Amino acid sequence: MAQRKQVAAAELQLRQLSPFAETGAYLVASKTRATVWYWDNAEVERAAASQGLNTEDLWVVPETLMYSPAIDGLRLVACADGVEAQRWEGGVIVASQWWPHEPSPAEWSLFARQLGPAAADVSRTVPPAVQHPPRLRVPWATNALPGGPGAARRDVEKGAYALLGTALLLWSGWLGGAWLKLEWEARRVAAEYERLTREAAPVMEARRAALDDARVVEAISAVAKYPDPRLVLADLAEALPADGLTVAELELRDGVLRARLSASAPHPPISNLVERLNGSSWLVNAKASTESGGRVVNVTANVRAKPPTAP
Repeated sequence: MAQRKQVAAAELQLRQLSPFAETGAYLVASKTRATVWYWDNAEVERAAASQGLNTEDLWVVPETLMYSPAIDGLRLVACADGVEAQRWEGGVIVASQWWPHEPSPAEWSLFARQLGPAAADVSRTVPPAVQHPPRLRVPWATNALPGGPGAARRDVEKGAYALLGTALLLWSGWLGGAWLKLEWEARRVAAEYERLTREAAPVMEARRAALDDARVVEAISAVAKYPDPRLVLADLAEALPADGLTVAELELRDGVLRARLSASAPHPPISNLVERLNGSSWLVNAKASTESGGRVVNVTANVRAKPPTAP
């Protein structure tokens, strides 16, 4: 109600002040103040016609509303043409003036004196530096005048927002329904998985037991494939010379004999050792190498598999 009275008072004042036969206006209302821009609509129509445009398709907006607003203070803003001085209080423009160029000290002094005591902190001779605030895509305030430029667009925007809100509600409802359906399906699948897991537990346990048994059988088969380790060690003992080489380390695994021998004298006759190992009953592919100046002999040999037994 208060804003409606404010707008009505501004319209009455505008009819008294405007010298134009057909006046266009843009009104921005706040709680305590209303700011009005007005112009000659006939001039707008002539300018539009010169560009082949229809004024009904135009949204006439004061350029001041197309730059980021300020909160408090005085600023000099660069416009598309010229500059505009703006005095802001509480986010509302309380005074402004446009020049086609940067104001001279005399022009600025005249404007500053018009601000009165509220601008005691403003220089009366030196204008501030020209600012270049970012240009907005839409005005920072809508036209409060019914039927004024931008009012119809504001109504269209409200309708668009309402339509968008309805669409979002419908979309949210559809997503909610889809989510509930997916949640129900996920719970059903989880319950089915749990049931199948319980039913398959005996089968899985039997499979694990069978695999364990198979591994035991494989281990036994691997051991049974080769002769008694005592026979292999006997072959190694027979191949070693009577003195000069002693066994320091010994390993018999997976059909391979590995021995580390200590030599009492450097460079022992390892070729004779390899020959005797390859000629033994259970060892083949014997190899030997020395290290540590010939004091250590490393021996490897494959163990012959036992011949298959007749059924």
